[in-house]
Amino acid sequence: MVLMGLLHLISSPSGSLSNGDQCSTTGLYVQIKGEVRRPGFYGFSEPPTIEEVVAAGGGLTRDEMILGPQKVNTVSHGTTILVEGVEGGKVSIKILPMNAYHKFTLGIPICLDQESAQGLEALPGVGSKIAQAIVETREILGGFRAVEDLLLVPGIGPKLMAKINPYLTLCTDSE
Repeated sequence: MVLMGLLHLISSPSGSLSNGDQCSTTGLYVQIKGEVRRPGFYGFSEPPTIEEVVAAGGGLTRDEMILGPQKVNTVSHGTTILVEGVEGGKVSIKILPMNAYHKFTLGIPICLDQESAQGLEALPGVGSKIAQAIVETREILGGFRAVEDLLLVPGIGPKLMAKINPYLTLCTDSE
């Protein structure tokens, strides 16, 4: 599934990795899905507004749908926007974290503080047992203070730590 999405990114004639007609050089990616004409992953040079992401996705699926004012003006890197139609032609927008497998494929760091055990399995060399051990250790510690705290997790030594460290970050609650 992730491979198919990546192939879509590379081969899309609509320029899915672009903001308008220019390719993104900074790699700021947002996924859009739901009631849009071209769901997918889109690259931007700066944090886009919801309206810009919807436009990159080809607009709403039905002309009678209305994208009203949004509580959040811009969306951040590694975000998924879910567009759903509701009664009266209005649109519901949900801003969600992007799936860890998609983040990994796009080179977006995975948030060590918040990712589920299933999402942590996207990391190279991390299976279900180590992913669960990461989550359990995180709960015992009350969160990680540094990515290097992973060395406290049973099953993670210096070799695996060196392998997964480039793909991880610590996040705040707002990320």
